[in-house]
Amino acid sequence: MVNEEDFVLKEKTNNKAIEVADDKNLLAVHKHVCRKCGYDQAQLIEIGAMYGDEEDIVRYKCGRCGCVEQLAAKV
Repeated sequence: MVNEEDFVLKEKTNNKAIEVADDKNLLAVHKHVCRKCGYDQAQLIEIGAMYGDEEDIVRYKCGRCGCVEQLAAKV
């Protein structure tokens, strides 16, 4: 005899954000030297243009201290 429970898939989900572990940001995989602490890995944050004549905003977040630097935009 077959039970319905045998065919039910049970999913376990962890709704935890991957942020910082052991004082390092796990999403910091891009090469960028922090101006504050000198750490050489950063998280890339890209913000899309809001209007057609704007450029995307690109920011680097340091993997160690969390300092955010924005790339200079073209004029």
